[in-house]
Amino acid sequence: MTRSRSTGPGGRAPLLVVGIDGADWDVVRPWIEAGDLPALASLVASGESGRSVSTVPAATFPAWTSFATASEPSEHGVFDFTIRDGYAIRFASARDRAVPSIWTRLADAGLRVAVYNVPASYPPDPLPGGVFISGFDTPVATAIDPSFVHPRSLHAELTARFGPLVISDLNESRIGDGWHERALATLVRDVGRRGEIALHLLRRADWDVFFVLFGESDTAGHHFWWLHDERSPRHRPSPLGDPLRLVYRAIDGALARLLDAAPAGATVLVLSDHGMGGAGTRAVSLNRFLAEAGFLRFRPGAEGRALAALRGAALRFVPPRLQSRLARAGGGRLATSLEARSRFAGIDWRSTRAFSEDLNYFPSVWLNLAGREPDGRVRPEEADATCRAIARALEAWRDPATGERIVARARLRAEVHGAGALAARAPDVLVELALEDGYSSTVRRSDGRAGPSVWRIPPGEHAGSKAIGMNGTHRPYGLYCRSGPAISAGAGPDRRLSELGALVLEHCGLALADRAEGDGPPASRVSPPGDRAARAAAWPEVYDERESAVLEERLRALGYLE
Repeated sequence: MTRSRSTGPGGRAPLLVVGIDGADWDVVRPWIEAGDLPALASLVASGESGRSVSTVPAATFPAWTSFATASEPSEHGVFDFTIRDGYAIRFASARDRAVPSIWTRLADAGLRVAVYNVPASYPPDPLPGGVFISGFDTPVATAIDPSFVHPRSLHAELTARFGPLVISDLNESRIGDGWHERALATLVRDVGRRGEIALHLLRRADWDVFFVLFGESDTAGHHFWWLHDERSPRHRPSPLGDPLRLVYRAIDGALARLLDAAPAGATVLVLSDHGMGGAGTRAVSLNRFLAEAGFLRFRPGAEGRALAALRGAALRFVPPRLQSRLARAGGGRLATSLEARSRFAGIDWRSTRAFSEDLNYFPSVWLNLAGREPDGRVRPEEADATCRAIARALEAWRDPATGERIVARARLRAEVHGAGALAARAPDVLVELALEDGYSSTVRRSDGRAGPSVWRIPPGEHAGSKAIGMNGTHRPYGLYCRSGPAISAGAGPDRRLSELGALVLEHCGLALADRAEGDGPPASRVSPPGDRAARAAAWPEVYDERESAVLEERLRALGYLE
């Protein structure tokens, strides 16, 4: 884009799309009113604004993939950072999408497209005449290499101008004295650098569509919420003031520079993939509850405790560079085996009918289904009744200290995602935890042993970390605002992320109906959930073992894997 260009092909205005990961109206509106976010305020005043509706779960990979494909998870097939096969896991990638990205469709239609830092996009889309830089799911430890940049020559150009392209320097497992001060300085620095790279790319050509995402707001929301929110049961005063506010001010400054560099008459879309709120002091373990309810049995012994201790010690005390070397040991088999065994440690599969991955960002339950799991114990004809029994038990679960419900609702997969073949990638029961005075419960792992399914987080753990749950958590509603010559000012409706992706296509003269025949999931990639061999063929490995190990380390450091 250049400031002199005001229209694209067919007389349509160029489009600037800015993602602010985890942004929430409840967070930013008071700052807008106080004058702290003038760039965002100008877009709200001049255009349409409303809530973006996230996916289930309200997590980065499915959410941004829904926007980037203008489709729902049951259509594109990405529900999580990982894909489970039996009792093993692998990491999801852009190749697991069953729907082409809107970026590819726009480029194929002859538009010049630039995409920078969109998550769940590795390997990058090879956009004809465009540029693409994948987001944090790239299989590198701390720096971006040429494999996720299109064209590859752009990597050398950017590193020559800006130095190494760092994803994140934060270790979110080792949070001690001074960590939040260092994290604030790092995040503000990273926002500034990302903004400068985006400006360089924006000025590099006359783009029809330009997308950049700032993920620092999400990291800040996870770790600074207890310092930001005076009502939080974890709150403590901070000498930093409100560090979350400072990160958003930095992002607003970067947004202002992008708006100034955009051509006159450009249309602008700002959106987030989900909202953000606080975590309370209640901790729960779904696997321990399933054991109490008779659906799961733990093996006697200390294997789970030992694995958890080994994993935790490695994350907290081993220097990051050595972590990376250890993760790659044995071709990556050590890291992937440790994660899978830790996630499912101590479960007696032959006496278990249902289990959870105990993921804080994705509370859910899987059946131990015969024909799908290696030691499945639930026959397919029993699946529906078993899921309904689990859902009833979850909704009857109470906090022993308060008598309040732990689970707001538990729904069967088909009730949320339908019954399509790709919906089978989602867990069998989706769990929505009840808020306690407006704050989320924290899901923690059982460590492979029986114990209380509900307990209180002690004050010494209120700061949280990726290993024990962070003090800020995702919420289902984010934000969007659109501003441009053809957009009327005022409140807009709630819009699903897939709808917002469709609006990008519509702005550029394309529509969902324009999908070419065969753009949907190929028959070879669709298989019934019980057919393990067909499912393995349908979900080919995109990363080799070494890359998977390094990616696992990156997701842990970003706070998504525990």
